[in-house]
Amino acid sequence: MTRSSTGAAAIPSAAPPASAGARSAEAAPARGRGGLAYAEMNPRQLWHFETLAQMGSGTAAARYLGISPSALAQSIARLEGELGLDVFDRSTRPARLTEAGQLLLDYVARFAAETEALRERFAQERGEQSGILRIGCGPRWMVDIIPRAVEAFLRLYPAMRVAIVADQMTRLAQRLEDRQIALMFGTIDMVRHYTHHEVIEMKADRFTIVARSSHPLHGKGALSLAELARERWIFSDPSSSSSVALRELLRRTGLAPIVPTVELSDTLAVAAMLRRTDLLAIVSASTVRTLDEIEALPIDFQLPESRSGVIRLRDRSLSAAESAFIDEVQRTFL
Repeated sequence: MTRSSTGAAAIPSAAPPASAGARSAEAAPARGRGGLAYAEMNPRQLWHFETLAQMGSGTAAARYLGISPSALAQSIARLEGELGLDVFDRSTRPARLTEAGQLLLDYVARFAAETEALRERFAQERGEQSGILRIGCGPRWMVDIIPRAVEAFLRLYPAMRVAIVADQMTRLAQRLEDRQIALMFGTIDMVRHYTHHEVIEMKADRFTIVARSSHPLHGKGALSLAELARERWIFSDPSSSSSVALRELLRRTGLAPIVPTVELSDTLAVAAMLRRTDLLAIVSASTVRTLDEIEALPIDFQLPESRSGVIRLRDRSLSAAESAFIDEVQRTFL
Protein backbone atom coordinates (compact mmCIF):
# COMPACT_ATOMS: atom_id res chain seq x y z
CA MET A 1 0.00 0.00 0.00
CA THR A 2 1.13 3.55 -0.63
CA ARG A 3 1.28 6.17 2.05
CA SER A 4 -1.83 8.26 2.58
CA SER A 5 -1.34 11.88 1.57
CA THR A 6 -3.47 13.10 4.48
CA GLY A 7 -2.64 10.69 7.29
CA ALA A 8 -6.34 10.89 8.26
CA ALA A 9 -8.57 7.99 9.24
CA ALA A 10 -12.11 7.43 10.41
CA ILE A 11 -11.58 5.07 13.35
CA PRO A 12 -14.31 2.78 14.63
CA SER A 13 -14.84 3.24 18.33
CA ALA A 14 -13.86 0.52 20.79
CA ALA A 15 -13.85 2.61 23.96
CA PRO A 16 -13.85 6.30 24.95
CA PRO A 17 -10.71 7.72 23.28
CA ALA A 18 -7.76 8.81 25.36
CA SER A 19 -6.20 12.19 24.72
CA ALA A 20 -3.72 12.44 21.85
CA GLY A 21 -0.08 11.81 22.65
CA ALA A 22 1.01 9.89 25.73
CA ARG A 23 -1.63 7.60 27.25
CA SER A 24 -2.54 7.47 30.95
CA ALA A 25 -0.73 5.15 33.32
CA GLU A 26 -3.87 2.96 33.54
CA ALA A 27 -4.00 2.62 29.71
CA ALA A 28 -0.29 1.91 29.32
CA PRO A 29 0.82 -1.22 31.19
CA ALA A 30 4.41 -1.26 32.37
CA ARG A 31 6.88 -2.78 29.90
CA GLY A 32 10.19 -2.58 31.72
CA ARG A 33 12.31 -0.27 29.60
CA GLY A 34 9.31 0.24 27.29
CA GLY A 35 9.40 1.40 23.68
CA LEU A 36 8.96 -0.28 20.34
CA ALA A 37 11.64 -2.93 20.85
CA TYR A 38 9.95 -4.25 24.00
CA ALA A 39 6.29 -3.84 23.07
CA GLU A 40 4.35 -7.06 22.61
CA MET A 41 3.18 -6.13 19.14
CA ASN A 42 2.53 -8.72 16.49
CA PRO A 43 2.54 -8.53 12.69
CA ARG A 44 -1.27 -8.72 12.58
CA GLN A 45 -1.59 -5.57 14.71
CA LEU A 46 0.89 -3.76 12.49
CA TRP A 47 -1.04 -4.91 9.41
CA HIS A 48 -4.28 -3.61 10.92
CA PHE A 49 -2.65 -0.28 11.78
CA GLU A 50 -1.07 0.17 8.34
CA THR A 51 -4.31 -0.70 6.53
CA LEU A 52 -6.33 1.77 8.61
CA ALA A 53 -3.73 4.52 8.21
CA GLN A 54 -3.60 4.05 4.45
CA MET A 55 -7.30 3.54 3.70
CA GLY A 56 -8.48 6.34 5.99
CA SER A 57 -11.75 4.60 6.86
CA GLY A 58 -12.31 2.12 9.66
CA THR A 59 -15.24 0.51 7.87
CA ALA A 60 -13.34 0.15 4.58
CA ALA A 61 -10.19 -1.09 6.34
CA ALA A 62 -12.16 -3.68 8.33
CA ARG A 63 -13.88 -4.88 5.15
CA TYR A 64 -10.49 -5.15 3.38
CA LEU A 65 -9.03 -7.08 6.32
CA GLY A 66 -12.04 -9.37 6.61
CA ILE A 67 -12.79 -8.46 10.22
CA SER A 68 -15.48 -6.43 11.99
CA PRO A 69 -14.97 -2.70 12.69
CA SER A 70 -15.09 -3.42 16.43
CA ALA A 71 -12.35 -6.06 16.09
CA LEU A 72 -10.21 -3.54 14.20
CA ALA A 73 -10.81 -0.89 16.87
CA GLN A 74 -9.82 -3.35 19.60
CA SER A 75 -6.64 -4.29 17.71
CA ILE A 76 -5.65 -0.61 17.40
CA ALA A 77 -6.45 -0.03 21.09
CA ARG A 78 -4.23 -2.96 22.12
CA LEU A 79 -1.44 -1.65 19.93
CA GLU A 80 -1.66 1.80 21.51
CA GLY A 81 -1.77 0.27 24.97
CA GLU A 82 1.38 -1.74 24.30
CA LEU A 83 3.20 1.29 22.87
CA GLY A 84 1.99 3.58 25.64
CA LEU A 85 1.20 6.18 22.98
CA ASP A 86 -1.70 7.08 20.75
CA VAL A 87 -1.05 6.45 17.07
CA PHE A 88 -4.17 8.36 15.99
CA ASP A 89 -5.27 11.81 17.13
CA ARG A 90 -8.99 11.34 17.73
CA SER A 91 -9.60 15.01 18.54
CA THR A 92 -9.86 15.72 14.81
CA ARG A 93 -12.46 14.48 12.35
CA PRO A 94 -11.35 12.46 10.57
CA ALA A 95 -8.65 11.28 12.96
CA ARG A 96 -5.05 11.89 11.93
CA LEU A 97 -1.81 10.13 12.66
CA THR A 98 0.05 11.43 15.67
CA GLU A 99 3.79 11.93 15.50
CA ALA A 100 4.19 8.48 17.05
CA GLY A 101 1.76 7.08 14.48
CA GLN A 102 3.74 8.52 11.58
CA LEU A 103 6.94 7.10 13.01
CA LEU A 104 5.26 3.71 13.32
CA LEU A 105 3.92 3.87 9.75
CA ASP A 106 7.42 4.67 8.47
CA TYR A 107 8.78 1.74 10.49
CA VAL A 108 6.17 -0.64 9.11
CA ALA A 109 7.02 0.40 5.53
CA ARG A 110 10.73 -0.22 6.13
CA PHE A 111 10.02 -3.50 7.89
CA ALA A 112 7.90 -4.73 4.97
CA ALA A 113 10.57 -3.75 2.42
CA GLU A 114 13.36 -5.40 4.42
CA THR A 115 11.29 -8.56 4.97
CA GLU A 116 10.65 -8.88 1.24
CA ALA A 117 14.32 -8.23 0.45
CA LEU A 118 15.37 -10.85 3.03
CA ARG A 119 12.96 -13.41 1.59
CA GLU A 120 14.36 -12.83 -1.89
CA ARG A 121 17.93 -12.98 -0.60
CA PHE A 122 17.35 -16.30 1.13
CA ALA A 123 15.83 -17.70 -2.05
CA GLN A 124 18.96 -16.71 -3.94
CA GLU A 125 21.21 -18.19 -1.24
CA ARG A 126 19.33 -21.46 -1.63
CA GLY A 127 20.27 -21.37 -5.29
CA GLU A 128 16.82 -20.39 -6.48
CA GLN A 129 17.35 -18.05 -9.39
CA SER A 130 14.05 -16.30 -8.86
CA GLY A 131 12.70 -13.30 -7.01
CA ILE A 132 12.72 -9.57 -7.64
CA LEU A 133 15.76 -7.38 -8.27
CA ARG A 134 14.84 -3.86 -7.13
CA ILE A 135 16.95 -1.04 -8.56
CA GLY A 136 16.77 2.68 -9.21
CA CYS A 137 18.41 4.78 -11.89
CA GLY A 138 18.56 8.29 -13.27
CA PRO A 139 16.14 8.94 -16.17
CA ARG A 140 18.87 9.05 -18.81
CA TRP A 141 19.98 5.52 -17.86
CA MET A 142 16.64 4.21 -19.13
CA VAL A 143 17.42 5.46 -22.63
CA ASP A 144 19.98 2.75 -23.36
CA ILE A 145 22.15 1.42 -20.50
CA ILE A 146 19.60 -0.22 -18.18
CA PRO A 147 17.48 -1.82 -20.95
CA ARG A 148 20.60 -3.46 -22.41
CA ALA A 149 21.73 -4.66 -18.99
CA VAL A 150 18.26 -6.05 -18.19
CA GLU A 151 18.20 -8.00 -21.46
CA ALA A 152 21.57 -9.61 -20.70
CA PHE A 153 20.71 -10.19 -17.03
CA LEU A 154 17.46 -12.03 -17.83
CA ARG A 155 19.37 -14.42 -20.05
CA LEU A 156 21.35 -15.41 -16.93
CA TYR A 157 18.36 -15.32 -14.54
CA PRO A 158 15.29 -16.04 -16.66
CA ALA A 159 13.04 -16.60 -13.62
CA MET A 160 13.96 -13.27 -12.02
CA ARG A 161 11.82 -10.15 -12.19
CA VAL A 162 13.29 -6.64 -12.26
CA ALA A 163 11.55 -3.69 -10.60
CA ILE A 164 13.00 -0.34 -11.73
CA VAL A 165 12.38 3.16 -10.39
CA ALA A 166 13.62 5.93 -12.73
CA ASP A 167 13.93 9.16 -10.75
CA GLN A 168 16.30 11.94 -9.71
CA MET A 169 19.25 10.85 -7.60
CA THR A 170 18.19 12.72 -4.46
CA ARG A 171 14.87 10.87 -4.37
CA LEU A 172 16.50 7.55 -5.23
CA ALA A 173 18.94 8.03 -2.35
CA GLN A 174 15.98 8.18 0.05
CA ARG A 175 14.53 4.99 -1.46
CA LEU A 176 17.92 3.34 -0.94
CA GLU A 177 17.98 4.51 2.68
CA ASP A 178 14.49 3.10 3.19
CA ARG A 179 15.66 -0.17 1.54
CA GLN A 180 12.98 0.03 -1.10
CA ILE A 181 15.71 -0.55 -3.70
CA ALA A 182 18.99 -2.47 -3.41
CA LEU A 183 21.05 -0.57 -5.99
CA MET A 184 20.92 2.85 -7.60
CA PHE A 185 22.66 3.75 -10.84
CA GLY A 186 23.46 7.29 -11.90
CA THR A 187 25.72 10.25 -11.35
CA ILE A 188 27.81 9.60 -8.26
CA ASP A 189 29.32 13.03 -7.61
CA MET A 190 26.41 14.09 -5.40
CA VAL A 191 26.60 11.05 -3.10
CA ARG A 192 30.36 10.63 -2.63
CA HIS A 193 30.24 12.26 0.81
CA TYR A 194 27.75 9.73 2.22
CA THR A 195 29.88 7.61 4.54
CA HIS A 196 27.35 4.75 4.74
CA HIS A 197 27.19 4.34 0.96
CA GLU A 198 29.57 2.33 -1.17
CA VAL A 199 30.16 3.86 -4.59
CA ILE A 200 31.48 1.87 -7.55
CA GLU A 201 32.54 4.21 -10.34
CA MET A 202 31.88 2.85 -13.81
CA LYS A 203 32.41 5.64 -16.30
CA ALA A 204 33.44 9.28 -16.63
CA ASP A 205 31.28 10.94 -19.26
CA ARG A 206 31.51 14.56 -20.38
CA PHE A 207 28.50 16.82 -20.59
CA THR A 208 27.63 18.38 -23.93
CA ILE A 209 25.17 21.00 -25.19
CA VAL A 210 22.71 19.75 -27.77
CA ALA A 211 20.02 20.91 -30.17
CA ARG A 212 18.01 19.35 -32.96
CA SER A 213 19.93 18.61 -36.15
CA SER A 214 18.18 21.42 -38.06
CA HIS A 215 18.93 24.08 -35.42
CA PRO A 216 20.33 27.34 -36.94
CA LEU A 217 23.36 27.23 -34.62
CA HIS A 218 24.74 24.14 -36.33
CA GLY A 219 27.36 25.16 -38.87
CA LYS A 220 28.20 28.50 -37.20
CA GLY A 221 31.50 27.30 -35.81
CA ALA A 222 32.53 26.96 -32.19
CA LEU A 223 30.11 28.82 -29.91
CA SER A 224 30.98 30.63 -26.69
CA LEU A 225 29.15 30.12 -23.44
CA ALA A 226 27.96 33.73 -23.59
CA GLU A 227 26.39 33.11 -27.01
CA LEU A 228 24.66 29.97 -25.83
CA ALA A 229 23.42 31.67 -22.66
CA ARG A 230 21.35 34.04 -24.83
CA GLU A 231 19.42 31.14 -26.35
CA ARG A 232 16.29 29.48 -24.96
CA TRP A 233 16.84 26.33 -22.92
CA ILE A 234 15.25 23.18 -21.59
CA PHE A 235 16.41 22.31 -18.08
CA SER A 236 15.97 19.03 -16.33
CA ASP A 237 15.33 18.86 -12.60
CA PRO A 238 17.25 21.66 -10.78
CA SER A 239 18.98 19.05 -8.60
CA SER A 240 20.20 16.98 -11.55
CA SER A 241 23.93 16.79 -12.19
CA SER A 242 23.61 18.47 -15.61
CA SER A 243 21.71 21.48 -14.21
CA VAL A 244 24.17 21.81 -11.34
CA ALA A 245 27.16 21.62 -13.73
CA LEU A 246 25.79 24.34 -16.01
CA ARG A 247 24.88 26.65 -13.12
CA GLU A 248 28.38 26.29 -11.67
CA LEU A 249 30.02 26.98 -15.06
CA LEU A 250 27.95 30.15 -15.52
CA ARG A 251 28.82 31.30 -12.01
CA ARG A 252 32.56 30.76 -12.54
CA THR A 253 32.54 32.73 -15.79
CA GLY A 254 30.54 35.61 -14.32
CA LEU A 255 27.45 35.05 -16.49
CA ALA A 256 23.92 35.43 -15.22
CA PRO A 257 22.00 32.24 -14.47
CA ILE A 258 19.88 30.91 -17.33
CA VAL A 259 16.13 30.95 -16.75
CA PRO A 260 14.83 27.89 -18.63
CA THR A 261 11.98 28.26 -21.08
CA VAL A 262 10.88 24.67 -20.42
CA GLU A 263 11.57 22.39 -17.44
CA LEU A 264 11.39 18.61 -17.86
CA SER A 265 12.82 15.80 -15.74
CA ASP A 266 12.64 12.89 -18.17
CA THR A 267 15.40 12.44 -20.76
CA LEU A 268 13.04 11.10 -23.41
CA ALA A 269 10.69 14.04 -22.85
CA VAL A 270 13.63 16.42 -23.24
CA ALA A 271 14.58 14.71 -26.51
CA ALA A 272 11.00 14.94 -27.81
CA MET A 273 10.88 18.66 -27.00
CA LEU A 274 14.25 19.29 -28.65
CA ARG A 275 13.10 17.66 -31.89
CA ARG A 276 10.14 20.07 -32.16
CA THR A 277 11.74 23.33 -31.02
CA ASP A 278 14.92 25.41 -31.27
CA LEU A 279 15.60 25.02 -27.56
CA LEU A 280 18.98 23.87 -26.18
CA ALA A 281 19.74 21.33 -23.47
CA ILE A 282 22.74 19.92 -21.62
CA VAL A 283 23.09 16.13 -21.46
CA SER A 284 25.88 13.56 -21.25
CA ALA A 285 27.79 12.70 -24.41
CA SER A 286 26.77 9.03 -24.16
CA THR A 287 23.11 10.04 -24.08
CA VAL A 288 23.43 12.02 -27.32
CA ARG A 289 24.53 8.89 -29.16
CA THR A 290 21.20 7.22 -28.38
CA LEU A 291 18.96 10.11 -29.53
CA ASP A 292 17.85 10.49 -33.14
CA GLU A 293 17.75 13.92 -34.81
CA ILE A 294 19.72 15.53 -31.98
CA GLU A 295 23.36 16.58 -32.23
CA ALA A 296 25.99 18.22 -30.04
CA LEU A 297 26.74 21.85 -30.78
CA PRO A 298 30.39 22.86 -31.34
CA ILE A 299 31.69 24.96 -28.43
CA ASP A 300 34.89 26.84 -27.63
CA PHE A 301 34.97 25.89 -23.93
CA GLN A 302 35.10 22.67 -21.96
CA LEU A 303 32.18 21.30 -19.98
CA PRO A 304 32.78 19.26 -16.81
CA GLU A 305 32.68 15.50 -16.62
CA SER A 306 29.76 13.47 -15.35
CA ARG A 307 30.95 10.54 -13.24
CA SER A 308 28.57 7.58 -13.22
CA GLY A 309 28.34 4.39 -11.24
CA VAL A 310 26.35 2.30 -8.81
CA ILE A 311 25.60 3.13 -5.17
CA ARG A 312 24.56 0.72 -2.44
CA LEU A 313 24.42 0.62 1.36
CA ARG A 314 27.64 -0.53 3.05
CA ASP A 315 25.83 -2.57 5.69
CA ARG A 316 24.16 -4.81 3.13
CA SER A 317 26.11 -7.46 1.22
CA LEU A 318 25.43 -8.03 -2.47
CA SER A 319 23.46 -11.07 -3.61
CA ALA A 320 24.65 -13.11 -6.57
CA ALA A 321 21.90 -11.64 -8.75
CA GLU A 322 22.78 -8.07 -7.77
CA SER A 323 26.46 -8.65 -8.52
CA ALA A 324 25.53 -10.14 -11.90
CA PHE A 325 23.40 -7.13 -12.78
CA ILE A 326 26.21 -4.73 -11.87
CA ASP A 327 28.53 -6.73 -14.14
CA GLU A 328 26.06 -6.43 -17.03
CA VAL A 329 25.78 -2.66 -16.54
CA GLN A 330 29.57 -2.36 -16.56
CA ARG A 331 29.72 -4.31 -19.83
CA THR A 332 27.45 -1.77 -21.52
CA PHE A 333 30.18 0.85 -20.99
CA LEU A 334 32.90 -1.24 -22.68
